Amino acid sequence: MPLYEYYCDACGNNFDKICKAGTIDKDIACPKCGKHENRRKLSVFSFGTRNSSGDLKLSPASKGNCASCSSSNCSSCG
Repeated sequence: MPLYEYYCDACGNNFDKICKAGTIDKDIACPKCGKHENRRKLSVFSFGTRNSSGDLKLSPASKGNCASCSSSNCSSCG
C-alpha cells in the first residue's frame, strides 16, 4: 500500500497515511484535529542499494534533478 503525505487546511498539521489504492482523500481524517479538510502533498522519493561492503548508497528517483524542473540544485525550486 502506498504512503501518502497530507496537509490539513483546518489546523496546519502535516501527516503521513498508508492508504489502499483508490482511497478518496476526503475520507482521510487529520490525526490531530479529526477534520477531513486535507490536501495530498506532492512527494519525492529515493531508493537505496548496498555495495559489497554494506555501505548504503541513496539514489534519487529523478537522476539528481527535481521532478518538476531541470535544476540540479533543489534549493532553487520555489
